[in-house]
Amino acid sequence: MGVVIVGLRTAGQTINSLTSTLERLCEKEQRTWKERIFNQMRLDEVNSSQRNHASLWLRKVAVSMHFGIDTYALSVDLL
Repeated sequence: MGVVIVGLRTAGQTINSLTSTLERLCEKEQRTWKERIFNQMRLDEVNSSQRNHASLWLRKVAVSMHFGIDTYALSVDLL
């Protein structure tokens, strides 16, 4: 089972609020990835049940994003 969301990007204007939301999330992702990598390196501070819960969730969900010149697609698959 999977969901694919496709959005159209135009010269600084968004087609709909979903496109706008996804673009904001992408910008936030770019700003915070270094901080997240640092937090992942401190995995020893996470207890085992939190680690197991995250591992189980990651095995069930796969998210990928594909960018073109004028479009992007976000796909979410339940494994």
